[in-house]
Amino acid sequence: MFDLHEQLIQMEALSSVAQGGKRLHDIGFDLYSGETHVLLSTFAYNQRNFCDLLTGSILRYTGRFDLLGKPLTAKSRLEKDVQVIGLEPLIFPSLSVAENIMIGNLRPRWFVRLNAIEHSMRLMERTGIALNICKPVSSMTFDELKTIELLRICANEPRIVVFFDAINYLGSENRGLIPKVIRYLKRRGCGIVYLTSSFEEALALGDRISVLDSGTIKGTFPVEDVRRNPGEIAYLLSGWESLVGAGQDEDDLAVLEAMANIDNLMRSDAELRRVIEHIAKDLVKALGADSAVIYLVEDERMSDVISSGDGALPLPMLRHTDVMALLQDSEELVFQTGDEAFHRLFLPNELVQTIVCYPLRMDGKKNALIQVMFSHTCEFTGKLPVYLRMYAREVVMAIETSRRLGNSVLLQETHHRIKNNLQMVHNLLYLQKVDAQTADTVDVCDILDTAMHRIKCISSVHALLCRDWFGRNVVNLKTLILEIMRMYQGMGVEMVPELDETSVAYNDAISLSLATNELIANCIKHAFPQDQPDKKITIRLRNTGADIRLSVCDNGVGLSPSFSADETQSVGMSIIKSIVSELQGTLNYRKPASGAGTEAHICFERQSISPVVALKP
Repeated sequence: MFDLHEQLIQMEALSSVAQGGKRLHDIGFDLYSGETHVLLSTFAYNQRNFCDLLTGSILRYTGRFDLLGKPLTAKSRLEKDVQVIGLEPLIFPSLSVAENIMIGNLRPRWFVRLNAIEHSMRLMERTGIALNICKPVSSMTFDELKTIELLRICANEPRIVVFFDAINYLGSENRGLIPKVIRYLKRRGCGIVYLTSSFEEALALGDRISVLDSGTIKGTFPVEDVRRNPGEIAYLLSGWESLVGAGQDEDDLAVLEAMANIDNLMRSDAELRRVIEHIAKDLVKALGADSAVIYLVEDERMSDVISSGDGALPLPMLRHTDVMALLQDSEELVFQTGDEAFHRLFLPNELVQTIVCYPLRMDGKKNALIQVMFSHTCEFTGKLPVYLRMYAREVVMAIETSRRLGNSVLLQETHHRIKNNLQMVHNLLYLQKVDAQTADTVDVCDILDTAMHRIKCISSVHALLCRDWFGRNVVNLKTLILEIMRMYQGMGVEMVPELDETSVAYNDAISLSLATNELIANCIKHAFPQDQPDKKITIRLRNTGADIRLSVCDNGVGLSPSFSADETQSVGMSIIKSIVSELQGTLNYRKPASGAGTEAHICFERQSISPVVALKP
């Protein structure tokens, strides 16, 4: 047994270049025996890079990194002291189940054979984990092999255990074992580093929570403080700058709950079902509905029916023939309880007053129908149809991704992209909501148009990535900017592109698409007097080889002498500044060479990526 207050890890001002050239910089992190320190990050590469750092796979770093009281070096032997749950299980087929559990704990080999069963039974009793140790290893399921791994780590009692994306790794049968393993190891003085993207997991399992974003730790909080006020950690997790104080109302907390629901996308057909179930739950919250059902159709047959699972209302279900008929429509269909169509399609139900159906036709084989139910009469106007279409696009994205990639090695990474896109949609809507709450007057149409443009930027990146002929996770930035410019056609402003062929990584493409959209939107809203006849915006993209330079220039009235980007607190400016910071670039506003108007200029270092052929949209 070890000291329950011993410091096991101490990092100060630690920086390194990790997998894929991604940087970890200015890391401050510590871990004590007997505690669970959760590292919360929405990006999988952040979690993997930090895991590699803890296990000694990354040894080139600057700053302080003490492990068990000693500086980490190439000579440090970590196999016994630091173990990871979340990689492939290490199983020895020639040994029995009990011997596999105790192999790292009992020496010599003959002693293992004599005592393995006794020690394994005692360990299962102490941990509360059950396993048939008489079953041959060769007939074990993959989940049972992972249970062996969990028990072996409990038997070894390492000083530090790293849980890396454990919910996804362990599968549905073993997820309930995680709290048991953590409780047992903490009682034995072990320190737990839990790497996850799940807000719910962090609250349920952690003693402290740190937010890892853009390669650095943005803040560390006791879990009790996060439960009382989750607002600050949500701002940090979103990747955007905080716009308001820490006070949260009920709507804010509902948004945080929705963010936590869209979570942990994995590699199986069952996982697609889980993704759509999360979308259904979030859709219910966003629309103020009571229940939702999503019908999945393949080859004109019903392949699955997925509900929001809240149980608030008994679900009036459509017949197969009616689903097929409704899929022929192109817009949402609203059925009120007094309508003839309502009683023709659904069985009588006194608790349901309004049902909205929205068809999703993707191709000749796979389609879907969303059905949303309200216990009150809902006219379904204003922002509600917009939100429904937005979530419908996310259902299409999930289904299309599963169809295109199947069970290939790319599926897990693409699922992370879907999750991040969904979470980014929540963050953008949340920031827009905060801005509306603090404004003197609110133009609902303008707010929705702004949100739709931002979401369109994210979906455009995903579409362009899918169209890459070489299957690479890069995007042609020139093609992406041309897509964004098309969104602003018909607004009385001439758009002039001067764009070099430039390829960027997928995550950078998301950021740059949002930044470009905000800069163009700012020009259209603020740069031109209504009576100016020759409104023009020039978008320039220059690839010098060493860096990438993006500028948006207008010929409008120019900036006021008192303008300061640092002091401007709008949603758009906050997004732009956060993105520039994430890219470790620079942002400048200046007067263009032509004399009139304003030029916004972003410059950041270019990563080495081969060009992508620009495909026609």
